[in-house]
Amino acid sequence: MKLWNGFDTIKLGYYVEWADMGKLTEIIERAIDNDRRNVTTEIAGEPQVYDPVPRSRKYRWGFESGGISIHLSKQQAPDPYDPAPNVWVEWHPMAIARKGINACREETERRINLWGGHIGMHKVSEIHMTADCALPLLREHWFDQQTPLYATRSRSRQEITETTEMASGKTWKYLRVGTSQLMCRVYNKALELKTNYHKSWERFLWTNPQTSVATRVEFQIRREAIKTFGIDTLEDLQQKATALWSYLTRQWMRAENPIWQEIQEAWETPEQRIIRCRPRRPRIEQLRKQCFGCATTLHAMLKDATPQQIAEWIFSTKTAAGDDWETTKAKKTATLAVQGWQTRPLSLKFHVSAVISGGDDISPTAYRRNAAAGRPAAKATPVGPPRHDPGGA
Repeated sequence: MKLWNGFDTIKLGYYVEWADMGKLTEIIERAIDNDRRNVTTEIAGEPQVYDPVPRSRKYRWGFESGGISIHLSKQQAPDPYDPAPNVWVEWHPMAIARKGINACREETERRINLWGGHIGMHKVSEIHMTADCALPLLREHWFDQQTPLYATRSRSRQEITETTEMASGKTWKYLRVGTSQLMCRVYNKALELKTNYHKSWERFLWTNPQTSVATRVEFQIRREAIKTFGIDTLEDLQQKATALWSYLTRQWMRAENPIWQEIQEAWETPEQRIIRCRPRRPRIEQLRKQCFGCATTLHAMLKDATPQQIAEWIFSTKTAAGDDWETTKAKKTATLAVQGWQTRPLSLKFHVSAVISGGDDISPTAYRRNAAAGRPAAKATPVGPPRHDPGGA
């Protein structure tokens, strides 16, 4: 019997431009104790619990209120050369269960706006989809001796046993299939609620809170895997949630046991299937070398041509459909955007070669460091290809 199904955790990345980052930084620093302990402080007149442990070096401050955590970096606005968002948000299980996705989003964006932020866009970073059923987690349902009784597209799996005080032997507790980007966990939820009192409230989500037997199947899907399903925003997630669950339980992993049949039917039957597409994105360095090889071959075949004439000849080429360079570029830009490719400046993504700029070669990291310090970018140590005369043969 199904007990409950829904999202356990949702993580998002927001791209926010702050009206006055210096003022916000001053308010935050003044509100936090010097010893950086867990404290309840106020930002824009609202209480927030300060998290003293930063999520990463990028996100310096973290604040939690009502099951919604917001982590801020020190960036005034999103970095056009860094695809990572400057605000990271996590919705905890209690917030999602009590408020729902739409209310969590409204509360998150209200707080960001109240703190002086203008939201440009958001992206879904990680989701945990779950289903609980009132059936025991028995090893014989999943293994015949050491042979798995389930099929999965992942090569990675882990079986965990645990010795308990109530039994002299080992109790099967946990099955994990997949890697960090796409992972399935099957575990004894009733046992977890007994040993973790702070999660005991989850029992009241069940259709039968008194049951002593419960198995949870949880899928963890992170950003790189999420994109392969065509999910980018919360609207995409809500629209494709049931189809995603159907794919995960019927194609990515499946098993012939009573638990899995309940799990497959835990979410509503989708109106349409979801197709997982792994786009083969171009490798820019490889394309650059291919262009170099083609251009040098063409130059060698044309005796009297200069590199500039070769370049002009290439740029003036038209396709069979009659499209010129700019038209063809626009079409391919649109195709890459659908595949999730983000256009980036040449000078920051790659080494600035003397072939292009006529100056010293410089790495992207050195470029940012010199620019921040106000030093000329050309002072960096050359790391690119050997320089040569662009006008020579």
